[in-house]
Amino acid sequence: MHDTGKKRIYKPKILRSLPPAPSFSPEKNAGVLAKLQERILELTASLPGELHLDRVYFKRNKNRTTLTMYEPLFYTEMIDVALTYYPGERVGNKSGLSVDTQFQLTVDVFSDKELQEEFVKFAKAHPREAQHLAATSYFFDAKGHFTKVTRLPEEMKLNRKVVFDYEFEKDYLSEMTAEDFILAERALTFLTQQLEDYLKWSKVSLLDLAVVNEKF
Repeated sequence: MHDTGKKRIYKPKILRSLPPAPSFSPEKNAGVLAKLQERILELTASLPGELHLDRVYFKRNKNRTTLTMYEPLFYTEMIDVALTYYPGERVGNKSGLSVDTQFQLTVDVFSDKELQEEFVKFAKAHPREAQHLAATSYFFDAKGHFTKVTRLPEEMKLNRKVVFDYEFEKDYLSEMTAEDFILAERALTFLTQQLEDYLKWSKVSLLDLAVVNEKF
């Protein structure tokens, strides 16, 4: 929750459609993103259990490792992103997702072309709830497997497989699009860049601070 102290205007973010790329390969892209997640985990190995970087918050305990950020990934709207690693748990195999991964990437954006019109209607009637619900999770593995789940309110009854049931809202399987891969790649690339920059420069100081004692 990012509170500015002003009256809040709720505007849930919806992933827009782009013209399809002629040479787009979902399986190849999934494998690349899976490797990028592993790279991010490697970069966190030397970090302490909790750390606030300039633009990323990192926390690790015995159950999970999480990196979160709130950034304008495409230089426009601010977007919440969370990458979570579950040691010893194949989270991608939960509820039959069939993706061999311990990573879950969650972006606070609604992404489901089939349900976009219905979700917009829900958002107009319940803007606060819609902003809370606008979340999409991605799962990728090194073999090129991938899947996406979209969170929806209880009011939107669907004939789809429920992945996670939270009583008043549910996560449903959703079709992965080229735009989803672009969003996921941008989020993971940003996290990688932030970690690499921190590890490169955090222990290097090119500045001396002048200490001036003033008399009053």
